[in-house]
This record gives sequence, C-alpha cells and structure tokens, in this order.
Amino acid sequence: MIIKDFLHYAVKEEEKAYNFYMNLSKKTTDFRTKNFLEQISRDEMKHKAIFQSFIEKNDKEFEMACSYNITFPSPEKEPDHEISDIPTIIRFAINKEIESNQMYLELAKNITNPHIRNQLLLFAEEEEKHKAGLELELEFYKKELY
Repeated sequence: MIIKDFLHYAVKEEEKAYNFYMNLSKKTTDFRTKNFLEQISRDEMKHKAIFQSFIEKNDKEFEMACSYNITFPSPEKEPDHEISDIPTIIRFAINKEIESNQMYLELAKNITNPHIRNQLLLFAEEEEKHKAGLELELEFYKKELY
C-alpha cells in the first residue's frame, strides 16, 4: 500500500470509527460510559481531519518521508449482524484500537519526517489510551452483569 492510498484509507477508517463509537454510545444508558464513547468518537474525527490535512497540504512531503511502501494486515472484519451485547461490542472495539495502534506504530517506523512521525506516534498513544479506557468499561459491564 502506498502512503497516499494509506491516507485515503485512514480517513475512511476514522470516519467508520467515529460512527461505530457514536452508535455504541447510543446503546448505553450509563452516563459515564456514554461520555467516554462520545469522547473517543470526537478523537477519531480529529484524526480524520489531520489525515485530510496531510492529503491536502503535505501529500508530497508525506510520500517523500516514507522509506518504502507499507503493507498492513487486513483489518478485523466487522460483524455481519447487529450486536446489541455491550461487552461483545466493547471487546470488538478493544481489538480495533489494538489494530490501529499497531498500524500507526508500524507506519511511524518508516517515516523520516519528524513532524509526521510524531503525529503518528501521538495517534498510536491515543489509541492505547482508548484501549485502556475500553478495558475499564468492559470491567464495569462485567461487574454489572454479575
């Protein structure tokens, strides 16, 4: 995958992540959980905007900053059916955050431009924070179930 393709892919993935977290927030009645999921969705829109700015302003710089083409593993397939079980959805979201974190770290390893590399590392860090928060939410739901 060339970097330009990755950027367009990333914009779409961030949009999907935003929708995923907003839909998940609508399925919970817990105020704290709802706010957390809405915050993650806002973070995903910030990521999307930054990727769009790379496409619009720094596309050539981004292309030149990469030492070689990157191949990423296929993203985890989203469920074909609607899942209403919140813990199952949260576990799926945790896996998506792990996947995103690894993708950003892998891409950052191959970027020579410090501004772009640092931005990707910040994204990876945010995805790690999302994962940790989702793990706390999962524990909350497990306690509620038992």
